[in-house]
Amino acid sequence: MESLRRPKQCEHFWYYFFINGLLLIVPVTIVCLLISHGNWLRTVSPDPSLRKGEPTVVDPYAEVLYFEPASGPFAGRTNMTIVLSYHPMMRLAHATVTVAGRGCSQQAVSKRRGLVSGVTTITCTVAPWTRGDGDDQPVGPVRVTFDTPVGTKLTVTSSAKTFQFVEDAAAATDRNRTTAEHVPTLRYGSTQRFQGIASGGNAIPVRGQHLSRLTNVTVHVNQSDGTPRRAGCVVLDDAHMVCRSPAVHGPGPTLSFDVLAVDSETGCALNLSPTPDARIYFLYPDPVLVDFETFGDRPAVAINGRDLYRGYGIDDVHVRFRDHGGHCNVTSLATDRIVCRSTWLGGLAGLRDIVVSVGVTFERDVTRRSVPPPRSLFNLEVVIVAVTGSFVFLCTVSLLIIACRSRTNEQFEYSRMDRSATSAP
Repeated sequence: MESLRRPKQCEHFWYYFFINGLLLIVPVTIVCLLISHGNWLRTVSPDPSLRKGEPTVVDPYAEVLYFEPASGPFAGRTNMTIVLSYHPMMRLAHATVTVAGRGCSQQAVSKRRGLVSGVTTITCTVAPWTRGDGDDQPVGPVRVTFDTPVGTKLTVTSSAKTFQFVEDAAAATDRNRTTAEHVPTLRYGSTQRFQGIASGGNAIPVRGQHLSRLTNVTVHVNQSDGTPRRAGCVVLDDAHMVCRSPAVHGPGPTLSFDVLAVDSETGCALNLSPTPDARIYFLYPDPVLVDFETFGDRPAVAINGRDLYRGYGIDDVHVRFRDHGGHCNVTSLATDRIVCRSTWLGGLAGLRDIVVSVGVTFERDVTRRSVPPPRSLFNLEVVIVAVTGSFVFLCTVSLLIIACRSRTNEQFEYSRMDRSATSAP
């Protein structure tokens, strides 16, 4: 009997084994299909034209956080460092990098993923730039494309910041040795300081050599988020030019900057920036103007405030009178006061407000400091004090008179009594 029951037990064993296997394989297969198609990790573009070829992933959280440098030579060989926000598709995908439309051969990719988010860092070498067809320009965004094994693409593009191919002074010398001794250069030293206020517009004097050959000179200040802010420069002569500080709204006080220009004789783009250790831009807050005051018949005007001498020079400050259009020449600057000398001959007694501008973008209206009115003789407080004082004075005098009168009466009574006693027999 026992030998007859064993086959039945084996049949039940294989039956339960088959059922449990199905229960295990089916969920695993479904999960693998979902992960491979990216239904949990991405959103496929609903455009039917994209689905016919290679689906493109649209994800607002995948972005280029930072890349450096912002420019490189036309000859290529620039080592790029690109930092992207982490995306799950980057884990198994192959990255293809283009910089301003040119390839960037990949060197290394490192991924650092946290519990909630992470970053992906890519280092690559930029290929040389050669002019292509149409309006191909040596400037453009950094674009990273991730190709997954199932044919899905994730493209991440830097929208705010661009990379520009330039030709430095050494390359320009090699291309045009006949004018090598006249290559434009800037002189950076302890007296050359790139600085400005948050609103921008103040002048930055720059010295150099052979600057008259430069055109399209711009200053690029890189904000803390990597977005550059640009401002133009005007060449005065072969050794001097004046740049304007751009408007920069962000944390400081020190940022990096670049000076880019075009050589008018060779047509080459030049990067005139200093070495990285000297590429420091000093950012200061806008000045705070409180009020102003005058000094009787003197033609001087003093403007009070805070942060009044940081990030700009005395030539950037202009003061004018709104009432009659006169001007006031600035004679001194301090951290809390601006002093100017009026050119108006009509006097400053009736001056109510003035206009103070720093550079070409910052301008504020400043009102006269309020002076308390003189106390009137018929002020209520004065009347109360006078009446109270008079009352106290009268009471005191009355008490003195009463005391003196009582003393006199007592003396008179004593004298009368003495006389009566003397005349008695």
